[in-house]
Amino acid sequence: MNVFALAKRQGRNPNELASAIAGSFSADEGGAPKGAGLQGVGQDRFIESVEAVTGFVNFRLRYPTFIPHVIESIRGAGNTYGRRQGTRSRVVVEHSSVNPNKEWHIGHVRNAVLGDTVTRVLRLSGDEVEVQNYIDDTGLQAATSVYALLNFPEPEKEGEKYDHYVGRLYVKISQEFAEEDRLQEQRASMLLDDERSDDDPELQRIDARLQNIQQRLQPGTVRVMHEIEAGQHSDIINMVLKSQLQTPFRLRVYYDLLNWESHLVRSHLFKSAMDLVEKSPHSGHPKDGRYEGAFVIYTGGTTSEGEEKAEVLVRSNGIPTYVGKDIAYHMWKLHLLPDPLSYVAYLEQPNGAILWSTSLHGEKRPPVAPDRVINIIAVHQSQAQEAVKQGLQAAGFETEAEKLFHLAYGMVRTKEGLISGRKGTAAAGDDVIQGAVDAALERIREKQSQDLDEDEMKQIAEAVGVAAVRYFMVQYNP
Repeated sequence: MNVFALAKRQGRNPNELASAIAGSFSADEGGAPKGAGLQGVGQDRFIESVEAVTGFVNFRLRYPTFIPHVIESIRGAGNTYGRRQGTRSRVVVEHSSVNPNKEWHIGHVRNAVLGDTVTRVLRLSGDEVEVQNYIDDTGLQAATSVYALLNFPEPEKEGEKYDHYVGRLYVKISQEFAEEDRLQEQRASMLLDDERSDDDPELQRIDARLQNIQQRLQPGTVRVMHEIEAGQHSDIINMVLKSQLQTPFRLRVYYDLLNWESHLVRSHLFKSAMDLVEKSPHSGHPKDGRYEGAFVIYTGGTTSEGEEKAEVLVRSNGIPTYVGKDIAYHMWKLHLLPDPLSYVAYLEQPNGAILWSTSLHGEKRPPVAPDRVINIIAVHQSQAQEAVKQGLQAAGFETEAEKLFHLAYGMVRTKEGLISGRKGTAAAGDDVIQGAVDAALERIREKQSQDLDEDEMKQIAEAVGVAAVRYFMVQYNP
C-alpha cells in the first residue's frame, strides 16, 4: 500500500507514517496480525504479516487459507463473482472494426482483446455495456477483395479459412496497386536514356503493367465499390465476415451489434447529420481562402494564414471527408438523430448470445442514448478522434461530445517495422492463437501427472493458449 499521497495530505514523513500504520497491527498467538485495521469476522486468518518498507505498507497473504477461500467464493458466485450490484451507466464500447477483406492480423487481435477487457471490467463494475463492431463494407479494401475474387480466383488450399483465402487474393491486387509509383519512376528514368527506343522490351513490359493497373484494376475496383454501396456482393462480404468472426469467438470475444457502413450510406444518415450541423452558427460555406467551396465547422483559433480554423466536413467537390462521416456516425451513436435503421438477428455466437446487425428492414429499437461511448482505436487515429469531438462541440453538442472517450493503443511492430495487412507482412491472428495452443498442448503432454485423454488435454491447451494470448495483449500499457 502506497502511503505517499496520504503522508503529503497529513504533512508527515512517508516512512514514519508507513511504520505507524504497520505498527498498529499486532500478532495474535498464531502469528497472524490483529488490529483495528482488519475488520470483519475471520479476516485475520488471511494475513501472514504486515511490514513497512520505504513508504509502503506490505501485507503478505496467508496462502494456505486465502486461496481455498477465494476458490470457494468464485465457485459459489459463478459469473457474478466480483460484480457490483446495480447499473451505474449505459456504455457503448466499439472495438475490432476490421475491414471485411481478409483474415485478422495480430494488431486486430490486440484491439479486440483490449476492447473485450474494458467491456468485462465495466460490466463487473455494474455498467450496462453494448459492444459494437463497425463493418466498413463500402471501403476500398472490401472492394479490392471482392474484385480480386470475381476476376482473379485461385484454388482454395485444403483446410483454408475463407477469410485467409480471400486475403491472399487481396494482397496480390494491393501489391500491384503499390507498384504503380515505382513503375512510373522507372519508366521516367528509362525515357531519359537516349539509347532506349519506344519498342524497348523492358519499357513495353512496364507500359503493359501500368495500363493493367490504371485501365483495368483501378476502374474495376471503383466499379465494385459502387456496386457494394448499391447493395450488391453482400453474399461474399458476409462469408468473409463470418469467417473472420471465428477468430474473436475463439478468443472468447463477443459482440452485441454490427454497424454496417453500407446501411448508414443507403439510409442517407450523413445528409440528415449535415442538415442538423448546418443549423449551427459555427458552420459555413466559405467563399474564398483555403476552405473555399467546402462545408466546414469552425473549431476556434486561427491558421497560419490568419483564417479561422475549421474542420472540413464536405469537400468543395461534394465528397464527404473522413471527419465529416465520423461526426455523422457518432451523432447516430449518441442518438442525436432519428434512427433510420432497423435491426435483425445476424447469428448466434458460441456463448449463446445473439449477435444483432443493422439493416434497412427489420425490427426497430427504442432510442436509449448512452452515457458514454468508448472507441478502442490505435493511437495513429488520435487526431481524427479529437477532431470528431471538437466538431461536435462546435456544432453545439458540448454535453454529448464529453461522452466520447478514445482508448488509444500502440501499433504492433516487428523487427521489420509496423505490420501491414495490405502488404501481407502481418502475422495472422489465427496462426498466433494456434501457435500458443500448440505450445500449451506440448507442455501438457510433457508434464501431465495424471491420466488425461487426448480430448481433455486439448481442452486444457485451448484454454491455456487463448488465455496466454489475451494476457500478452493486455500486459503492456496501451
